[in-house]
Amino acid sequence: MLRVLTALSLVLCAVAVARAECALASSETATVAEITDGETLRLEDGRVVRLVNLLSPRRPLWLAADKPWPAADAARRALEQLAAGQGVELAFDARREDRHGRLLAQVFLARGDGRLWVQGEMVDRGHGRAWSIGSNRTCARALVAREAAARAVGAGLWRLDFYRVRPAIPADPVAKLKNAFAIVEGKVLRVASVGARTFINFEEDWRRDFTVTVPSRAVKLFGDAGIDLASLEGTRVRVRGWVETYNGPLIDVTHPEQIERLDE
Repeated sequence: MLRVLTALSLVLCAVAVARAECALASSETATVAEITDGETLRLEDGRVVRLVNLLSPRRPLWLAADKPWPAADAARRALEQLAAGQGVELAFDARREDRHGRLLAQVFLARGDGRLWVQGEMVDRGHGRAWSIGSNRTCARALVAREAAARAVGAGLWRLDFYRVRPAIPADPVAKLKNAFAIVEGKVLRVASVGARTFINFEEDWRRDFTVTVPSRAVKLFGDAGIDLASLEGTRVRVRGWVETYNGPLIDVTHPEQIERLDE
């Protein structure tokens, strides 16, 4: 009975957080001509839109070209069903384009008197993970909340071991994800500032453990958000970002939306 109640509580919590929305105001409309992949649209006027804050499944670099990656195909099909041939509204944060000239937009579909957030819908269905860049953060927390809901019910990619949340200890499995996006969870052992960086460590051996690094310019962003990094000692956190290696695996954190404090 306790297990049933716990599962029911998770589902109810998932439903509640799934209502998180993106409040950015739309600034223009367009029509979708083509879906390139699970996170990219081509508009009728030729412009390409990258669904900012959404990271859909991609074929791993180590996978042979003739091998299928069903999660990526499923994400593309889901986006086609949602948006192909549809009129969409585009909303922009601080950074409007990436270095390839693609528009970085939150995308919405008109639905009666309201609008359907495409990124949110894709995450709800388990066809993408939440991610953010420092200049496009306004809707990141809302997407993280919806991701938690999808993960709680095992939607889409969350049924696959490849996309699971990784434990911070031991560090070796995380190290194997070098150059890949990962979500890592663990209890913070120590927070220390050395030079221009703050280091968040999860084990005593900082030369090989999983580490989160925060540059000084990002520490200020945490302060502006009312977050004291030192207060993370002894708490469980979930960190998202691209895995690098230097004295063990690490994720470089540039803004607060990359860290969730789970004890709260």
